[in-house]
Amino acid sequence: MKKKCFILCLFILFFTTGCVKMNLSMTINADKSMDFIMIEAIDQSLFESEEFQETTNEKMIEKLKRAGFQIENYYEEGKRGYQITKHFKNIDDVSTREELVADLGLENLAEVGMLFQVKPGFLKNQYQAKFTTQEQNLLIGDAQTENTEDDFSDLKEQLEIQFSVKLPHKPLTANASITEENGKMLTWNLLDMQEDNIAFSFELYNLETVIFIIIGGIFFLILLFALFHILIRPKKKRILPEFSENSSFSNSNF
Repeated sequence: MKKKCFILCLFILFFTTGCVKMNLSMTINADKSMDFIMIEAIDQSLFESEEFQETTNEKMIEKLKRAGFQIENYYEEGKRGYQITKHFKNIDDVSTREELVADLGLENLAEVGMLFQVKPGFLKNQYQAKFTTQEQNLLIGDAQTENTEDDFSDLKEQLEIQFSVKLPHKPLTANASITEENGKMLTWNLLDMQEDNIAFSFELYNLETVIFIIIGGIFFLILLFALFHILIRPKKKRILPEFSENSSFSNSNF
């Protein structure tokens, strides 16, 4: 029931104010760590209303905190909301070999266990991400149904609903709306998406394996160099000092 009220509240705000910001972003690093940021903000006067506060109550916030998320108030030019962040030390901890679609909506965020499908490899792992956000999908679907094409186009200009991800390397595949930084920065404008899900795949090196290979290679070269000096390099002959008769005679006088 609370979830329906939450969606209904967002739906009303969507049409009455056109002042809604829903941004999700991920920064995935080469060492497999990841930073997740979600920003949900609405018109400040409506944020402070009793109706909205009932939908984003303390129980939801506490649930997110118990799941390891940091919650901060967010302010931006007449908007107010929440900034929700979490640092993941290793995305392998939230990856599974099973195919999945993760719901990153605010209502389900605390309950999301796995985020990526992984195909382990020796030097590199391959990751597949498929994300959806239930609130945004319902809002956008209802907006398209209730408005003419022209009205919906005008409404989109006042809204900011997007997802972005920054990768250390160019992705293998992605259905992003915008690609920047040589393909490593991907952005999805959720208002214009034709696909059902955000989808992208990428590879990351297994740094422990790479480091092991480098150390092993260095050790092998050192061992090879030492064997070369011991077994292959010819030994130098020892040269004894020569003594003349005069020098031996002079030494005998002492």
